[in-house]
Amino acid sequence: MKQYKVTFISLIVLAVVLAGYFLISGLIGGEPSNDDQDQVRRERVLAFNPNRVVKIETHYKEDFVLEKIDDKWVCTSHDDLKVHESSIISILNSYANMQGNVIVGEDETIIVENFGFHDDPPTFTIYLEDGKSHKLLLGNTTLSGSEIFCMFEGGDKVYKISGTFTERLQVTRATITTNKVFPNINKERINTVELVRHGETKYIIRGDFSGDEKAWKLTYPFTIKGDSTQINSLVDTLMALTVGDLVSTNVEDLSEYGLDVPVAKYTVKDNQTTRTLEIGDRTSDGYNRYCTVNGENHVYLIAMSKLSFVDNEVTMYMNTYPFLENQIVLSSVKLTIEGEVWNLDYEVTDTEENYWFNGVNVNSPNKDLKSQFKKITTAMYSLRLEEIDLEEPKPKELICSIEYTRTDNTKVLVEYYRRSENTCYIYVDGEFMNGMIYTRRITGDTSDSLINVVRNFESLMNEN
Repeated sequence: MKQYKVTFISLIVLAVVLAGYFLISGLIGGEPSNDDQDQVRRERVLAFNPNRVVKIETHYKEDFVLEKIDDKWVCTSHDDLKVHESSIISILNSYANMQGNVIVGEDETIIVENFGFHDDPPTFTIYLEDGKSHKLLLGNTTLSGSEIFCMFEGGDKVYKISGTFTERLQVTRATITTNKVFPNINKERINTVELVRHGETKYIIRGDFSGDEKAWKLTYPFTIKGDSTQINSLVDTLMALTVGDLVSTNVEDLSEYGLDVPVAKYTVKDNQTTRTLEIGDRTSDGYNRYCTVNGENHVYLIAMSKLSFVDNEVTMYMNTYPFLENQIVLSSVKLTIEGEVWNLDYEVTDTEENYWFNGVNVNSPNKDLKSQFKKITTAMYSLRLEEIDLEEPKPKELICSIEYTRTDNTKVLVEYYRRSENTCYIYVDGEFMNGMIYTRRITGDTSDSLINVVRNFESLMNEN
């Protein structure tokens, strides 16, 4: 009996051992799961040399034909498109290295409906130098959305590839062109920036290349020197603008996007090229506006965060100062207020400052009044345009004139003529600045009016 009991226990132990063996064997050496199969059967989708591709045909929202002509990629299906060559090369290099998991192999049946290949799928076709072509069909995305199915037309395999290839192989205008709004404009040679809002011209800015350095001036709605700092900032912003996603192509009714009469239209010209940006309505989420480029009927998105400058008024880009130059360029100033004349002389270098007031050196012993003298210069410079006036000027008596003489003997004459009881017109070298200044800035009772700054300095000189 004891022997049978031992034998029975031995059989139980053996059964447990065998069960454990088969369980472990199944876990580590049995048939792999589907995921393991995908991993094992991962392979390059198509081996080819990108440099041997001579033509590309794509089908997605819009069809494109790209051909390599004289070693340069051109879009032969759309004459209006300037291909961004680096983008094409990047797409081909990415495609040549693309790997995928084989979901359906050579000896298995492909049910195209299961993968989204049956209903006019997007395609990407390459043509090689040797005459061979390969047409890739792009199907549905996986349930996770991170991968997409693909296969070659007439092929016997279905691959699962990373969804990152979708944006490259589902070609749009944005894919094959630069997304910059003004890509072909030479920033240094820009001669015109124009803004039209709701069909009405707001301003025209023109580059002035007549001097040693490029300058800017407004020519509409009036003529005046431009504020170079502000205009250069505007130009930098425009040159950096990029469009986002393509919303729709060949739009027949642009009014759906507020682009029949754009909210704003910018025209930028250099010495060879003219390009435009048309800005329309906001999107429903408020983060973008619709836009077109060069008056075409392909609608893109452009981020609201990039468009803060659109609301800037013309005054932002005006140089409202009749004269504003470093004192180092000044030789003398003749100041006249209501018939009274003062002469100021300057001798300023990087290391030394000398000033004279009516012929008296303000740097003389016990008369170190340089800081007070500089207040006169600041007060003269501050007599700038305060309000626009586009009506024909009718100047009355001369209230104030300031003749600036530079060290190179060139002169600038600024004159302030009475416009009304409280305002003066401003003229620079005989040209009306299209605006006015309040007379109190010149002859007012406050301590910071120009005449009082000068008289205060006179008193300090007399005390010393």
